[in-house]
Amino acid sequence: MATAGLYYIDTFNFADATAVYTDAALTVFAPDGFYQMGGVTAREQVGGVLKPAEPCPSCVKPPPDPTPNFIISYKAIDKVTSAVDYVLANTNYNLNQEVTTDISANCWLLQEFSAQTTTNIITGLCVPIPPDQPLYYELRLCPASSTTGAPDAIYTSLVPTLTQKRYLYTIKNAYYLYENAQPVATPQGNIPLIETGLSLEAQATCPAPVTLYSYWNAQNCQTLATRVFRAPLQKFFVAGESVKHTTSGGFVTCYEITGARIGSDTSYDLEYLGSDPVYTGCTTGASPCIVAAPTNISFLARENTTLAEYHVLFNSSFKVNDNVEIQTSGGVQIAGCYKLISQSTTPTSNTIINDCPDVAACAVYNVSGVGTWQRCTDGAVQSQDFSLIPDAQVCARLNTASFSGGQTQSGTCFQDIPIDPPGTSFDYFNAQLCDGTGGTISVKTDGVRPTVGQAVKINNGSTCYKITSTGGSSLATDVITNISNDCDECNPPATCYFHSVEYNSSANVCPTGGYGITFADNSDFSAATKLFSNDGCVSSSPASIGTYAVTKAGSKISRYWNGTTLGSAQVCSGTPQQITGTITTIDNRIQGTALGVGYNLTGSGLNSATTGASPLAIPSGGNAPFNTDVSVNSGFSITGKSITYSPTSITQNSSITVTIEGTISADTPSNIYSVKTCGNQQFYVVDSGSQTLSVGAVIRIQPDNGMPAKCATVLSPSSYPTKNADFIDFITNNGCDNIVCISAGFDAGGLF
Repeated sequence: MATAGLYYIDTFNFADATAVYTDAALTVFAPDGFYQMGGVTAREQVGGVLKPAEPCPSCVKPPPDPTPNFIISYKAIDKVTSAVDYVLANTNYNLNQEVTTDISANCWLLQEFSAQTTTNIITGLCVPIPPDQPLYYELRLCPASSTTGAPDAIYTSLVPTLTQKRYLYTIKNAYYLYENAQPVATPQGNIPLIETGLSLEAQATCPAPVTLYSYWNAQNCQTLATRVFRAPLQKFFVAGESVKHTTSGGFVTCYEITGARIGSDTSYDLEYLGSDPVYTGCTTGASPCIVAAPTNISFLARENTTLAEYHVLFNSSFKVNDNVEIQTSGGVQIAGCYKLISQSTTPTSNTIINDCPDVAACAVYNVSGVGTWQRCTDGAVQSQDFSLIPDAQVCARLNTASFSGGQTQSGTCFQDIPIDPPGTSFDYFNAQLCDGTGGTISVKTDGVRPTVGQAVKINNGSTCYKITSTGGSSLATDVITNISNDCDECNPPATCYFHSVEYNSSANVCPTGGYGITFADNSDFSAATKLFSNDGCVSSSPASIGTYAVTKAGSKISRYWNGTTLGSAQVCSGTPQQITGTITTIDNRIQGTALGVGYNLTGSGLNSATTGASPLAIPSGGNAPFNTDVSVNSGFSITGKSITYSPTSITQNSSITVTIEGTISADTPSNIYSVKTCGNQQFYVVDSGSQTLSVGAVIRIQPDNGMPAKCATVLSPSSYPTKNADFIDFITNNGCDNIVCISAGFDAGGLF
């Protein structure tokens, strides 16, 4: 007898079903047997397959089942987000299929039948996504593995990273490196694909190659002591060649190569670095290791005032630091007094005449009126009008002062000591003509001090000069009589032009109201370069700082005036524009030495830039956009340092000039001695630092010109401030005949 039960089919009608299941997910087939649903026919299920219907007269109709829920939809899950939703049932699709819907662009899995109402529909089947195609990375053989016999390049599908780029191919014991080549889908036929025995290591570089060496017997060119040099394997020497070796202390010794060492011993005394030069021999050949010292045949002589230099023939009656007069080979005396600076190998036909004569003594003269005198410093003739300077004095050579108001000797003086009128205290400056012609002059004032960049007139004259730096010569006689902000103010235009303006003291691009007048150096306001505060510009007083607007023919333009520079014309737009200032010129006026010798420039350099709203201040207060500076090296000092930027305010994209001024001077050495080298008797001025030297002591010195170290005898302390060699150490025994003095190419007494 049939029994009623709850089963599940995979269609709406039992007549169309293909199988009977025991679960709603349609995963478990019902047991084999006959199944009948509300009729007189039954269907037999065998192995999960329903057979066609057949009559069943003996079947007893089971009691009716509860009315089942109608299947209206499928329950579905989003394959990407796992969201659950429903779609209208569609007999073209089955459970467990992945379909597309109008819910989203993702694939949905049909999980089970449902009575849930919905308007979502199935739009098709999901297209299967093919698996990613593998990529292959080309690796190059590391130099350290070049002798292993491994391929020069291989491919792998292992993916490198920024820190993992090195691979070990264990089969060949070779290292490979990924060098950022683009991966490929198909390897080249001539490069093998290696997937086994290859491991990716946490390294981004190849291992260091193992350096191989050769070993060479050598002997000291002077003491004949034997040594062993180690050199790179690829370096080959020829017996008889020579090389130099420099110790950590700077001692240089020449060695002659006698031959390669045979055997496996790897001990050595000295290292040949591979890039050092190889010489033809110790003292022979086209390029000997020990070069014969040149013979000094002349002195370098320098004029004490003009610093002009000449070479003169060596004369044993004179020595370094003597002051002499010299003449040409034709017997013509060269003007001036020359100090013998050093011995030289330079040929010359100039000769020494005799010692310089003593100069006339200097005296203080009280002077008045217009006159001339001979300057004590160098004997140059000076002229000056002292009519407006009461109680004036000059320091002149005896019997050379001549003034229209008379002169009276009142005491003694020393050269380079300024003589100022009683009760005055002058400040000194350097200046140059505003038009840029001529050289630099020194000027002084006992009143208001000008600043660098301002313009002055001197001695009540009409010519304008620009102050270029402080620290002018204390011998200056030209007196500042008025000061202007700049050369343009000092030299006002001949004609001024009246303009009706709207004005605002702020940086507004387009001021409104504030009507008034101003004066400019051009009738066209857009072409003007300066604004003045009064008619005729006779006082050169600048107009007030601010923005000025002019309206002509219905067009309104404005320009910003910073007191010195008039900015470009701006169409009135209501807000300041963003502009950029760029350093395009560095005007380095530092005196006394060259860049890199005594000092260096730091901070903002060429092409440094700053951007801000118009008008833009250069530099802008405490938060300055530029920080150009001077770094003074050890052993040097700077005076009169000044760093200025021009212009100091801009209203359009502009080039900025940095002007750097100051004077660099070398700190005076404390211990300076005159010495004479052993052997060829060269004279040097030696700085011994903190070490005190005794007259007659034999020492080793290092010349500043890069020549090898030398042995020398101390002659005396020297007052000459410019040294040309440094003290190394003392020779403690045998003097110039010490073995140190006759090795490594040093000068030696009686041996060369």
